Amino acid sequence: LLAPLEAWTPKASGVLFVWFDNLLKSGPVWLENMASIGLLFLQAIYIILFLRKHQMSGENILIPSALYLLTACAIPTFLHLNPILLANTFLLIAIDQMMGIYRNPNSTGKIFNVGLWIAVASLFYFSYSCFLLLAIFGLSSLRAFKLNEFFTLIAGGLSVYFLAYAYAFWIDQLWAFHQ
Repeated sequence: LLAPLEAWTPKASGVLFVWFDNLLKSGPVWLENMASIGLLFLQAIYIILFLRKHQMSGENILIPSALYLLTACAIPTFLHLNPILLANTFLLIAIDQMMGIYRNPNSTGKIFNVGLWIAVASLFYFSYSCFLLLAIFGLSSLRAFKLNEFFTLIAGGLSVYFLAYAYAFWIDQLWAFHQ
């Protein structure tokens, strides 16, 4: 219990996590671990608010977030600040935006935001870019397929990549995208 904590490094990470991790390297290791526990707690609260907002659960609204916390705490990787944990935060926001599309005739902004938040999540952990395909399938199941909504979703994702690439070019760190 009193032994010094060892530094933990993730196996694979995205561009934003590399930049974010470089900012946190100056602090002690326990600060990163406390940040991950705080992030898990905030994600559980967001799940509760998400379920209440979309009326997806009855009286047992705490059970899904408690199961999320138990599952995440059972996996030792989630006890450290890692790219998957940060990407899950933005994926929850994208799911919340996706649920707001149903039966909403003027939801172009929310469709754009779904692509945007999924792309931000994939900048933390690149494998999350496959959720853009799931968002396309989700969009087509929630609404009738329209080509302009498909392009809006794709534009939301590509705009984040364009802005991140332009920023990396500006600060002369394009090497982070080409690893």
